[in-house]
Amino acid sequence: SHLPRQSFVTMGLLLIENFIRIPQAKFKIYNPQNMSGTVVFFGLFLSYMLVTGGIVFDMINEPPSVGTTQDERTGKVRVTTVMPNRINAQYIIEGLTAATFFCLGGAGLVILINATEADGMSAAKKKIMIGIGAGMTLLAYMVCLSFLKIKMPGYLGN
Repeated sequence: SHLPRQSFVTMGLLLIENFIRIPQAKFKIYNPQNMSGTVVFFGLFLSYMLVTGGIVFDMINEPPSVGTTQDERTGKVRVTTVMPNRINAQYIIEGLTAATFFCLGGAGLVILINATEADGMSAAKKKIMIGIGAGMTLLAYMVCLSFLKIKMPGYLGN
């Protein structure tokens, strides 16, 4: 009348199979050779944006997303997105915004290069691409320069 231990294990497995349905998982191993160059480019571009935006600094130091300052005339508290006079510290939104404009300038340069190297493109389309690329690069430069002027007042001879 002594049942072997293996039969209890078998009965337990049968009970589990009857009452709990274990899903049949079909795992696909992703083959990186199937990725297009565009996907790789945008993945690298996004990682560049996060690194230049200071995501590592943000994870280590955990700064607030925005800061506050008190207006000297009215005494009201207002939101500030750029941490002035501190070149080695930033708010989260400041880093991400600056990184967005770094990438906007880089994308503008990529558009300029593609517009000047394209052979089979019409002249009108080339002019549009050059205008868009130049506009993006110029906008990014001006915004990053204004960030720098807010960040370090008097640095560029204000």
